[in-house]
Amino acid sequence: GADVEELTYEGYGPGGVAILVEAMTDNRNRTVAEVRYAFNKFGGNLGTDGSVAYLFTRTGMINFGPGTDEETVMDIALEAGAEDIDSEDDGAISV
Repeated sequence: GADVEELTYEGYGPGGVAILVEAMTDNRNRTVAEVRYAFNKFGGNLGTDGSVAYLFTRTGMINFGPGTDEETVMDIALEAGAEDIDSEDDGAISV
């Protein structure tokens, strides 16, 4: 198979809204053309590297099913720098 690479595109949507697009592709030229077309079609424009990326912070979420020891999850999450821990009514935990 072809090599797949990860690409990030930055741009502005209608009204100047910052947009960050992450894509995986086996054809860089086709992908940039399609992304540029989508921006243009909906009144936006593709920006240069660094034009909007500084406005975003990469975050993630991990969910644990009911029955997981909340205290253990909380200790590990806080050590790892978690920003928020939510316990659901059914016993599930979201970090």
